Amino acid sequence: MDQYFILDEAQAVRLPQNADKNLLSELLSGYMHGRTTPFETNSEDCTITIGTPARAELGESEFIINVTQTGIYINGRNFAAAMRGYMTFLEQIEYNRKKRVFQIKCGLTAQSPKLSFRCVHLCVFPETTLDFLKKCIRSCGMAKYSHIIIEFWGMLQFDCMKELSWDIAYTKEQVKPLIREANAMGMEIIPMFNHFGHASASRMVYGKHVVLDQNPAYEYLFMGSGWEWDFESEEVYTLLSKVRRELIELCGKGSYFHLGCDEAYSFVAGEYKDRDLSGYLNRVQNELEAEGRRGIIWGDMLFSPEQFKNEPESYCFTMKDKDDAAFLLNRLNKNIIIADWQYSIKHAPWKSSVKFKENGFDVVCCPWHDIKNAESAVESALSENLFGIIHTTWNTLPSQFPTMLYSGIACWCGDTKAYQKYHNEIRNYAALTQRRVYFVHGNYKNAGWSQQQTGPGL
Repeated sequence: MDQYFILDEAQAVRLPQNADKNLLSELLSGYMHGRTTPFETNSEDCTITIGTPARAELGESEFIINVTQTGIYINGRNFAAAMRGYMTFLEQIEYNRKKRVFQIKCGLTAQSPKLSFRCVHLCVFPETTLDFLKKCIRSCGMAKYSHIIIEFWGMLQFDCMKELSWDIAYTKEQVKPLIREANAMGMEIIPMFNHFGHASASRMVYGKHVVLDQNPAYEYLFMGSGWEWDFESEEVYTLLSKVRRELIELCGKGSYFHLGCDEAYSFVAGEYKDRDLSGYLNRVQNELEAEGRRGIIWGDMLFSPEQFKNEPESYCFTMKDKDDAAFLLNRLNKNIIIADWQYSIKHAPWKSSVKFKENGFDVVCCPWHDIKNAESAVESALSENLFGIIHTTWNTLPSQFPTMLYSGIACWCGDTKAYQKYHNEIRNYAALTQRRVYFVHGNYKNAGWSQQQTGPGL
């Protein structure tokens, strides 16, 4: 017969000194139907205990959870690992309807991720509320992501140039609590700012430009129609260096910076092809390395579609000329990480990621909104021993929230079939998770992952 530890509301949860007591208490309350439990701190940095616990050896695992009838012992290899142990503990809580108690089955849980770098890319558009962003961050913590990229589409107020932000942009003080929560759940925030294409900080389809719609005198900072930064301008380089410093200061300690650099259409068209793009990116990388970081760039400028024309699936690349692509690829600093976004590929391995790796780069597969696309990305990263995954969300996150969580779960456990029945298991999991991690107290606009209940796919 199974044995259980009964979660008594009077028993304190003892946390590491640097843990966010309020956040972890709120999360536990969400998994105990709103009930509250006292929280205390202990002297061990990576240990969480309840009751009278029995210690267990960590061994080779990232974290362990030892549950006996007298207590719970959670230990992690580091603070982030301990927090992922805590998130796993939350999902092990069962409600016994007959006895009306919360319980956890006795036994030892030892886990480690199948992929170390498990990242999600979140966009902050003018339509993105801070409440929704908080819900995303907390849910990603439960899905055991290790990193979160936050890209502000004109929605963060910068000190170095006010026109980089719309007048409705969030202040740094408004954003800092979200970064703290991500860190508190064991995730590192990766800052991002586009250093070449997408310089308008707006989606092209709507024709907005965060800088030029506010001050047309700055047009000299851009190439072509304003879609790309004039990367050979020293004024631009200095400005973007200041942007990086502000974002790094905001996001805190970390190992990476995402530079964007995708879809530079004027450059691809040949208007500016004589300019030294690789030299520019290498210069930025050298600056990042001095701060202990590695740059990440999208990979679409480094190959051409012609190189994959015989493949049965459609690979996406922006560069038209294969020689131009090869010139850039061959001169690029190998410490730069290539983010290979392929949104139509549904079978592993991704041939593009394999080619990037063969050229000496660390590579992350970047799926988007299709569950089969995400599945093939994870399988490719696992089978080809790639650096990891960046799950992109772009403008579809309000309808594709479950897919985002699927990628995190699949990266952790290495089982891409765990939530294969997309319209059932993963949607149910996502709905339950986001409701537990951030209770909205009856606010309709904040409930779920979309304000709509009409339209395709919803």
